[in-house]
Amino acid sequence: MLPEMKAAIFDLDGVLLDSMDIWVDVDKEFFEMHGMDYTPEISKHLSTLNMEQGAKYMINDFQLDLTVDEVMKQLLDIVMDMYLHDIDVKPGVLELLELISKQGIPIGLATSNTHELVGASLKAHGLNHFFKAVVTCNDVGADKGSTKVYDRCCEIMDADIAQTYVFEDSLHAIATLNESDYITVGVYDPYSEVEQYMIEEISDIYVKDLNDFIKKMKI
Repeated sequence: MLPEMKAAIFDLDGVLLDSMDIWVDVDKEFFEMHGMDYTPEISKHLSTLNMEQGAKYMINDFQLDLTVDEVMKQLLDIVMDMYLHDIDVKPGVLELLELISKQGIPIGLATSNTHELVGASLKAHGLNHFFKAVVTCNDVGADKGSTKVYDRCCEIMDADIAQTYVFEDSLHAIATLNESDYITVGVYDPYSEVEQYMIEEISDIYVKDLNDFIKKMKI
């Protein structure tokens, strides 16, 4: 039997926002801007990195004559308008955040994205007031191959890891979380279609969307 939820942490892209496919478009546009050949494997690799790490990867592996800050600014310029106008909140997000919040359970956000993009997108979708902690991988100097970004959320929320439910769509992130005492909720996203059977297998709970979590947990 799973422990009672005393805190919750959500990923942003692919869990709260239907935004994973947008990053493929961003990667394609960036590579086209610089006359470089793009392959889907590039986006798959970039999806495991935060933006600063992704910028370093593109500079080093594709010999870009740009600084990390310049690459990040170009990426943000491409993606900001998409986040504000072209991306929808995923099913059940508002309902679940409201239910958890009404029970006085603190909510955190752990993301590989940037504060600039996170803040703007949460505000645009009316979600920013739900979160007691918003922590990026860049804040802790580690990607989601480490639990540091989740641990920092728990520190801010004064939450016990063993009673914290973490909602993730990434196999890579869920595998990392399973090395600690977090309760993992694997959330379906079509971007990770080929990994869904593995995500379902290693998650404590697996849901098709957040409405499904509400029904399963009867909250």
